[in-house]
Amino acid sequence: MCGINVIKLLNNTIEKINRHSAMRGPDLTNIIKVNEITFIHNLLHITGDITPQPFQDEENNIVCLYNGEIYNYKSFNNEYTSDGQCLIPLYLKYGKN
Repeated sequence: MCGINVIKLLNNTIEKINRHSAMRGPDLTNIIKVNEITFIHNLLHITGDITPQPFQDEENNIVCLYNGEIYNYKSFNNEYTSDGQCLIPLYLKYGKN
């Protein structure tokens, strides 16, 4: 299971917090800040291409962290190289329901 953190803390505590969850996803760590919120994703790579997260749509102010498996993601768009890439476009198309 990947390590996921969403925090609103001072910069000097982010590294300390991530040190404890990085072992959950040792293959890639990606950190983004949006406004005052920090999103940290530690990837545990199992299948497919290594795809950095969080997924972000700056135009619509959306950040998505995802852990799971969407087996039919290619049916939404053959161009996706990772299952999580379909989440924001599907959210924009269908909404939260």
